Amino acid sequence: MTKKAEDLNSLIKRFVKEIYASETPASIRILKEHNPEFLKKWLELRNIARYKGSLPLKTRHLIWLTAQALRMNRRACVVHIKGALEAGASRDEIVETSLILYVTAGGTIGDLVLDALKEVKAQS
Repeated sequence: MTKKAEDLNSLIKRFVKEIYASETPASIRILKEHNPEFLKKWLELRNIARYKGSLPLKTRHLIWLTAQALRMNRRACVVHIKGALEAGASRDEIVETSLILYVTAGGTIGDLVLDALKEVKAQS
């Protein structure tokens, strides 16, 4: 296996562990087979946005939570609520994020975050 493939495999492993816990989604498997260079660049860009920069990790997760709520992606909301809590966000900050979404994007979006927060609480 080449160094490039090892790097890509490492990136995929980290992504799957963070987001999916175990099984690699079909989209990642297909990209790896048909366009590994694109997949590698996408994962590298994602890691830059997720881990580097001036914003604290807690704030990054709250922003990602908001973006994922607007996409109606509950699973990703759960991931970013866990990440925000692990990075030092309080439950009140998650609820406040939900309230901001109620005002700016509507009740359905705000409810999605609160439901995801309940799921996280139930898992702990």
